[in-house]
Amino acid sequence: ERLELIEGDMRNFELDAPVALVMIPFRTFLHNLIEADQLDTLATCHRALLPGGRLAWNVFNPDLGLIARRMQDGGRRWEPFGRAGRSQGQHRYQPDSQQVTTTVRAQTEDGVWVRTSFTLRYVHREEMGALLARSGFTIDALFGGFAGEPFEETSPEMVWIARAQ
Repeated sequence: ERLELIEGDMRNFELDAPVALVMIPFRTFLHNLIEADQLDTLATCHRALLPGGRLAWNVFNPDLGLIARRMQDGGRRWEPFGRAGRSQGQHRYQPDSQQVTTTVRAQTEDGVWVRTSFTLRYVHREEMGALLARSGFTIDALFGGFAGEPFEETSPEMVWIARAQ
């Protein structure tokens, strides 16, 4: 009763009335492939919030060592992907645009392999802080995981909570 899910383009949506919380789960913020789209998303979220309302979302914390290792093999190596154990992924990084294209192949229950690809634009901690400041947010918290772990440079996740000014 207190939760309403709205399907739409995160870069440009409108609500009937401002809300206290906007969430962008499952690393979907990373589907904004250029900075302009990231800023549009943050501006739209800011407009949707009540004064002092919060924006909560998560993105992965880029591991530069891992990116360098994956770039050495040109993204040709298949490695386990996901938790089900029936999927493999390849990752091709373009560091100049901070984009990674992942191709996933998964085996269905009847043994058929299916493929899909998607591209994400990863963001670094300092960059995300600058985007938030430019968009009228202050950072309430940055966690290194979903259980409220402190953020460290080696944390796999960045779980952000920001407040609309």
